[in-house]
Amino acid sequence: MVLSATAPAMARHAPASAKSAKASVTAAQPAKQAPDLRVGLASGRASLTITPAEGKATAQTESSKTIALAANTAAAIRWQAGAFLVGREKLRGDVLTIRPSGAGELALDGRRYRGALELRHKSGG
Repeated sequence: MVLSATAPAMARHAPASAKSAKASVTAAQPAKQAPDLRVGLASGRASLTITPAEGKATAQTESSKTIALAANTAAAIRWQAGAFLVGREKLRGDVLTIRPSGAGELALDGRRYRGALELRHKSGG
């Protein structure tokens, strides 16, 4: 399992002129999109439970339809026969992404996390 969250980018300032004896304020340049921060949470697990803690969430693999997960309702997730089983829904693909609506949180086995959770299938779990 991998937790993904986007960190805000810092604005960069243009360098001050070398000729200027006084400190000058320069305009901030537009911030660039920062890469996702990925943190490993678990590996080798056969199943887990994810609960959208605040609001709804969506679950989708790279090659499947999007399904909705109800707020405050636990969804059991496991790998079976080449697909993720999310409750009773079968989603084919090697990476399952679960995104909360808005700035909501997801609970993984009771512990809350901000941002999206990515589940990657690897041999055995």
